[in-house]
This record gives sequence, structure tokens and C-alpha cells, in this order.
Amino acid sequence: MALKTFNLDETVYKKYSSHCKKEGISMSKQIERFIGEEVIRIEQSKGRIIDSEVVKKSPSLKTLSSEHPMHKFC
Repeated sequence: MALKTFNLDETVYKKYSSHCKKEGISMSKQIERFIGEEVIRIEQSKGRIIDSEVVKKSPSLKTLSSEHPMHKFC
């Protein structure tokens, strides 16, 4: 597990943090899922085989929707 620091717009962060707290969602897991989905999209767009370890860690990544989990905030 890696601890990373990101610079985020304060308003966006507060809104998403509030949403996660209200819904009992782990913000870290949501960010990890978003990044995992982006990695898969990148690999697929380049015609590469997706690393099974990425998918194994997040089974929900096996079937991707056309929208990522943070589409409302982008």
C-alpha cells in the first residue's frame, strides 16, 4: 500500500468527501478503483493485455461501464 499526496480543488474534495461519508464509502477505495479503471482503459486502447493482478484486486473492474466512478466530478 502506498501513501500518496494529491493536490485537489477544495470544493470538489469537500463535496466528494461529504458524499462518501454520507454513503459510507471509502474515498481511498474509490480513488483506487478510478485509477484501476483508467489503467485498464489505457491498456485496452493500446491493444495490450490487461494485467490480471489489477483486475484481481478489484473484481468490479472486469466489466467497465462507459463512465468512470467519478464522472460527475470531472
